[in-house]
Amino acid sequence: MNTTNRSVDTIEFSKVSKKPSGAVILEEDSIGRLLTHESDTVRSLAFSVLVSSSSTIRPFTETALGVLRQNMYVLYCDTDAKFRNEILSSTKHMVERLRGATSLLAKEIDSLSIQLHGKQELQTAQQEEGQKRLDAIKQISQSHNDFVTWYLEFLLLELIP
Repeated sequence: MNTTNRSVDTIEFSKVSKKPSGAVILEEDSIGRLLTHESDTVRSLAFSVLVSSSSTIRPFTETALGVLRQNMYVLYCDTDAKFRNEILSSTKHMVERLRGATSLLAKEIDSLSIQLHGKQELQTAQQEEGQKRLDAIKQISQSHNDFVTWYLEFLLLELIP
């Protein structure tokens, strides 16, 4: 795991993307505050930015998942049809990203588990570093699974006629 990253939730995966990254890093807390803005355009754009990524397999940070949990009700209670369509479109991106991220995390967990518990003899330092990385990836995977569970329950509660 790379300790120079700004976010604790950021992990270097075994297979690194071949695309050059010119990404701008935004603080999720700042975007989260915009999800409750009085303007529906600002709310829609903030949601879109929060769930968008150049990669559909990039995991969400725990901060982003927390911001979504805290503010999702605001996005789903608006009566404007145009706004609801924009939110639905961004929700599709969120679901695709959750699906891609959980798949990647599961593969990464399997790969690391095989490396750590395989027949290869790893040095103690490598074993410890690998176990820390495995634990971190398991934690991120669990937070994604918890979010999906919460989101399904949230949707069921929102489907009141």
